[in-house]
Amino acid sequence: MFGGRTSSVPHLALLLLLKAATSLAQAIPDFPVILNTTFPLTLAVQPSCGPLTSQRFTEINTGIISLDKIRTTVAFGDSWTDNGSNGTVPIPPMMWPPVPEAGSAKNPAQTRASNGFVWVEIFANTLSAKLLDYAIGGAVIDNFAYTSTNPNNILGHPQASFVDQASLFFLQGKFLDALVPSQTLYTVAFGINDHNQAAIAGGNWDRAFNSYVAKLGELQAAGARNILIHGMFQSFPDTDRLQDRVFGYLRDSKAQNGTNFAFVNLEKLFTAIKQDPASFGYRGSPTCLRSSVTTVGGCNDPDHSVFWIPGHPSQVTHRLISQYTQAVLKNCTV
Repeated sequence: MFGGRTSSVPHLALLLLLKAATSLAQAIPDFPVILNTTFPLTLAVQPSCGPLTSQRFTEINTGIISLDKIRTTVAFGDSWTDNGSNGTVPIPPMMWPPVPEAGSAKNPAQTRASNGFVWVEIFANTLSAKLLDYAIGGAVIDNFAYTSTNPNNILGHPQASFVDQASLFFLQGKFLDALVPSQTLYTVAFGINDHNQAAIAGGNWDRAFNSYVAKLGELQAAGARNILIHGMFQSFPDTDRLQDRVFGYLRDSKAQNGTNFAFVNLEKLFTAIKQDPASFGYRGSPTCLRSSVTTVGGCNDPDHSVFWIPGHPSQVTHRLISQYTQAVLKNCTV
């Protein structure tokens, strides 16, 4: 009885358990990676400030509260601004190779399209301000403005939108912060995905503009007195025209109800980087990773690359964006 052969069943169960654990370990890394947080770059360009009377969008600050007075920043936008929090508390920007997005190891929605903090996090941290970030990767202004995202189109594939983000903010924002008008800055950045979606199957730019300013108007009606617009990092006729019209709306709002606004033209910054990357401290490949889905095959020195994954800034470039934004606010006051 005691000397008989041991049953193989427990061994089989143990082997299956070990195999499952190994598979899980391979799927999700055991430990995160903290990337080098040095900042070897220099802001080698300054804004081109313009007048409030300009008929084209221009870099300007029409009286937004001074940086040391900002206590809360509310952000709307796409993957350049998205920190995965959807208005709540974000996951720290830890890296879990080969996953290329900083943030959660298990939930892709709680990550950043970068290898560290995004610009608005750096901006808010610099000011010791609370951040409510509603930006979501892939977002457009209004899904109904583009054939490829229109829910009424059988082939449409709706994305996140400014309309959706603003709706969520109006539902929960007042419970997350006092949102004191004299201490709150609202940042808005759209256009990249609007241009891309319109290029797929066409769109209605009048609808996009009307939805854009409708949401700005609702924010103003809810108490927003300080609005910062990030312009596109590239120039296209459709988005340039959109930005001209948004600038005109805010210029009129300034005259009618005293809304303070600022406009930051990221095209100025990124054109300067493209023309002379070395002056900023960049070297090597402009884009660190070859793919947006894995770190495998990527560069060894992301702190000297403009982009982390294709079309998305590295963490050091996000810091430059924050610095450039602050330069507009400080130097372009009218």
